[in-house]
Amino acid sequence: MITTTRRIAAVAAGAALVLVAVWYLALFHPATQKLASAHKAQAAAEQNISKLHAQVGQLQALQKQIPADTAKLAVLKTDITADPSLATALVQLHQAATRSGATLSAVGPAAPTAAAAAAQTSGPPSIALTMTASGSYGQLMAFLRQLAALPRTLVVDTLDISGTSPKLTANLSARIFYTSAASH
Repeated sequence: MITTTRRIAAVAAGAALVLVAVWYLALFHPATQKLASAHKAQAAAEQNISKLHAQVGQLQALQKQIPADTAKLAVLKTDITADPSLATALVQLHQAATRSGATLSAVGPAAPTAAAAAAQTSGPPSIALTMTASGSYGQLMAFLRQLAALPRTLVVDTLDISGTSPKLTANLSARIFYTSAASH
């Protein structure tokens, strides 16, 4: 009877062990893996939420800058006239030379660029200019400062200064910008 009891106890222990193994393999282990996967997904989601909160903060800061940027844009728009107005540009160049004491001996404007051509170069339409000015170093530098202070936007693309002091010659190529009527 003791051997029968021992066998029954051994079979019961074996059955219990098999049941525990089946429970572990069929239920507990897969649930543990799913839980670990869910924890990883939660951590990734929390990290993504932190990044999104930071982006929201940056966007809110940028949104607060919109009125100031709009005001700056309005000021910049006044520097670019609505039409080429080549005659006005030539008068402004002559006045800049006169104020600086330099002699503007040649101005060669090209035809204004078309709005379609400007769109291909991703900028507003412009008038290309070539200029020759002469004077002392100080007068030529004053002329360049006068060009920078013009009421229109002018960009000097190339500048070549030659000669000997005190008589120097500056050859410039520049562009004066304007907005086309189609862009309004």
